[in-house]
Amino acid sequence: MMLSQFLTSMFSICLGLFSLNGQGFPPNPSVALKYAFLLSSYVGELFIYCIGGDIIVSEGLSVANEVYKSGWWMKTRPKLRKSIVLVILRAQKPIEITVGDMLTLNLECFATVVRTAFSFFTFMQAIQNNKRLETSSIK
Repeated sequence: MMLSQFLTSMFSICLGLFSLNGQGFPPNPSVALKYAFLLSSYVGELFIYCIGGDIIVSEGLSVANEVYKSGWWMKTRPKLRKSIVLVILRAQKPIEITVGDMLTLNLECFATVVRTAFSFFTFMQAIQNNKRLETSSIK
């Protein structure tokens, strides 16, 4: 589910940039404003997902530190000490939310998705410019 959301957002950002660029430069202010709101909503949605995943990872890692600082070694019952050691060991493994078992949901993922969207946009723009050059040389 999340993979389709990320792919859709990535292509929406790419197509939004391409449509904005297709209006000519500098674009009409009303068109630019419309696409600016559209693009900021797509980017904002991705950012909210990714910052949430990043916060979950950092908070999960801080659990081990906080349990260790609790003075667990002074507990008298050996069974409790063993349980706390297991909690510390488990908390040292990062909690990760993955997108389609390919990307870990964090800020690096956000940068990757936005960078990929801009790469697709650049590719589409190069194809469009190439077609313009071909049609102008034919005439």
